[in-house]
Amino acid sequence: MVIKRHLKARDTDVFLATFPKSGTTWLKALLFSPWDLGEAFQHFCDGVSLFGPFWEHALGYWRWHVERPEQVLFLTYEELAADTIGQLRRLAEFVGRPFTAEEREARVDREIVEACAMESLAGLEVNRSGKTAMIEDSVANNIFFRRGVVGDWKNHLTPEMARRIDEITKSKFRGSGFALTPATADQN
Repeated sequence: MVIKRHLKARDTDVFLATFPKSGTTWLKALLFSPWDLGEAFQHFCDGVSLFGPFWEHALGYWRWHVERPEQVLFLTYEELAADTIGQLRRLAEFVGRPFTAEEREARVDREIVEACAMESLAGLEVNRSGKTAMIEDSVANNIFFRRGVVGDWKNHLTPEMARRIDEITKSKFRGSGFALTPATADQN
């Protein structure tokens, strides 16, 4: 209802509305697949994406989180990768389902982290050898998994691309209190 009242859609807007675990990541991957890296990079820097400009998207949620931290949980991929168990516990508490002492003692939280690890998900038989039917063909499920490693951008972006993203990020986030680790900071 809020979207109906306040959203001013453009002809070029694309809305992805899915139920959890119903192919959201797959559909996003499919939408970004007609582009090569250079073209995708240029679109990203120009603010062309499924969610609009990345920086405005992130800042909007960051500001909402700052104003109402009880309503908006804000975490980054880097935070999740650095402390998965801590972020899982934070997430569970945020949604009102914190792990009980008994569950922590039984290592339920750690079992969830292990079951949801990139290696575990990518190693599932359905993701290793299964295929997903497309309109005219089928695609191997393993193409939907990347390495899931912080800093893997170095294997795909040039140093100049990283510098450009860092410059745009610093400019867009200036004064907000929100900062991402600059891509070029971990180049060494």
